Amino acid sequence: MRFSRLLLPFLTFALVFSSGCHRHHADEKKSVKAAIVQTPTENNRALVPNADLKGINLANRVLDNINLNGANLSEANLQGASLKGANLSDIQYESANFNNAVYDQKTQFPTGFDPQAHGMRFEPIVGPQADFQGMDLSTAKVDFSNKDLSGANFEGANLSGVAFKDSTLSNVNFTNAKLSKASFKNCDLSNTQFTNAILKHAQFKQVNFENTHFTETDLSHADLTDANLNGAQFTRTKMVGANLRGADLSQLSSGTIDLTDAVYDQTTKFPPQFDPGALLMKPAQAAKQYYVFLGPFIDAQTAQAAIDDLMRNGMRRQPRMIEVNGHYLLEFAVYPDYREAQAMANDFRKHNVNLQITNQYQ
Repeated sequence: MRFSRLLLPFLTFALVFSSGCHRHHADEKKSVKAAIVQTPTENNRALVPNADLKGINLANRVLDNINLNGANLSEANLQGASLKGANLSDIQYESANFNNAVYDQKTQFPTGFDPQAHGMRFEPIVGPQADFQGMDLSTAKVDFSNKDLSGANFEGANLSGVAFKDSTLSNVNFTNAKLSKASFKNCDLSNTQFTNAILKHAQFKQVNFENTHFTETDLSHADLTDANLNGAQFTRTKMVGANLRGADLSQLSSGTIDLTDAVYDQTTKFPPQFDPGALLMKPAQAAKQYYVFLGPFIDAQTAQAAIDDLMRNGMRRQPRMIEVNGHYLLEFAVYPDYREAQAMANDFRKHNVNLQITNQYQ
């Protein structure tokens, strides 16, 4: 009895110590297990920075926000994988398959890597304050129509040919952006910055440009039909050959704009005492226009079928269907210069689309 009393404290200590150790090992196992669960693996290979993942099959895997910086992905299969926000800086990618893999503007690539040349698909984060700085979206087949992009940053981006139809683009930064042949029909571009932007042949029909800043901007041959330019500020801006039919220029300060050959009509609004002829502008009836079109088609259904076929084959901007003397034409563009119209027609002929040119529909 006395012996057992002497041993009791030691036995109690041993039991407590043993229980504590057991809990410690159990917690350790849980933490190790948690670490394994949080680290993506494939074929017992951890998907971590600098990993050797040569030949790995990651097809159709969701790998958003993963960090594979410095990993060896040579001969890897990433077809259809989602890589939004992924860090792929400094990866090795010789013979890797990226076809139809998805990326966004937060995905990081090695220097010189062209995701579109590797067949990747761009699915951008779109919304107010979105950041597209420096991105080349000219061949990404992205459509920004019917979007709210207020306050977005497109500084230095290449957006040539991109569609922004019916979108909100107020307070957007387009400084140093390339926007030739981009379409902004019926967009709100108020309070937007276009410093050093290239907007040649861009479409701005029915656009709101209130209080927008154009500094060292090239709007040559742009279409500003029915655009609201009230309060817009122009500094050393080129609008050579621009279409200003129906545009509101009633608060225009003409001192630093080149309006040579810009076209106006009786619905164009100018400031009091403004003389468009003194700035070498042309009235609409005196301006030559060259229409680039496809057709004729016997009815609207046949013309629409042709439009659908063109869009399925990668055309980004839908041609305008017009009716002329009972038949239907698809109008692709209107140019004041025949050489420009011819250049467009030649480009399409390389793809077996036989466009025609006329200066008057009959």
